[in-house]
Amino acid sequence: MRDSGQEDGARGAVVTVAAPCVHHDIIEMPHGPVSKARCKLCGEEREYDTSLFYEYNVKESLNRPPMTPLDRKFRREWRDD
Repeated sequence: MRDSGQEDGARGAVVTVAAPCVHHDIIEMPHGPVSKARCKLCGEEREYDTSLFYEYNVKESLNRPPMTPLDRKFRREWRDD
């Protein structure tokens, strides 16, 4: 029975397969709807769509009622703990 990973005449040869990179992207500050990023480990470049995050944050902040002085006081006390 033959090993499917070896060819005829390649007996004893070692094949090394590199593991895929677990990317650690450094993302530039957004300049428009897309931010460029580069992996710190392998150097691969990617693009991230930042327009979705902007719309989400703006809509969330517009839907939220304004903070009252009591809310601000509670938030300050909670952060101090």
